[in-house]
Amino acid sequence: MIRNGTMHTIQELFMQGTSVRAISRELGLARNTVRKYRTGKPATVAHPAHSSKLDPYKEQIRRWVQVDHLTNCETMHQR
Repeated sequence: MIRNGTMHTIQELFMQGTSVRAISRELGLARNTVRKYRTGKPATVAHPAHSSKLDPYKEQIRRWVQVDHLTNCETMHQR
């Protein structure tokens, strides 16, 4: 991720007709980075949530923390 100022500089130079190669040389960035940001900030991609090994035990762990005030992981593991 690059800073907003750099992104705006890329866009300004691109609007002035400067080539991707010249912009990349001037700013010290890779050409692909310049291509990526020349028209604006790229859209972020949402990553799917992954399941956890603890999913089957989440309810029990919540009870231990809330009711028993148990926060020691070694003790939870023994239980």
